[in-house]
Amino acid sequence: MSWVRKRTCRAHTALALAALLVACASGLSEPTAADAELLRARYADVSLEGLSRGRALYIARCAGCHALKSPTSVPPKNWRGEVREMREKRAVVLGEPESEAIVRYLEAVSARNAR
Repeated sequence: MSWVRKRTCRAHTALALAALLVACASGLSEPTAADAELLRARYADVSLEGLSRGRALYIARCAGCHALKSPTSVPPKNWRGEVREMREKRAVVLGEPESEAIVRYLEAVSARNAR
């Protein structure tokens, strides 16, 4: 395969991946101030900005390997285990702060069903 063709193929792959990430993100709930307030009972330092960062990390770090689960598809208390399982499988290399941000976002949005 010529270098031009390889380059074009890579560009198309990158565009397709970017489109997939945008599509995943558009259906994923944004955190709200009410989500942050509800979660504050469990985590005193939670903020709307932190939850938004967790959403962005969830999209960026998890959607590259598999379809994202809707936060409401798993009970809030189970999200920590789900994220831990992915970390243990080394499916994605996440530092503790990144992992915590993702868990808090998923717990917050998942808890909407319990309200």
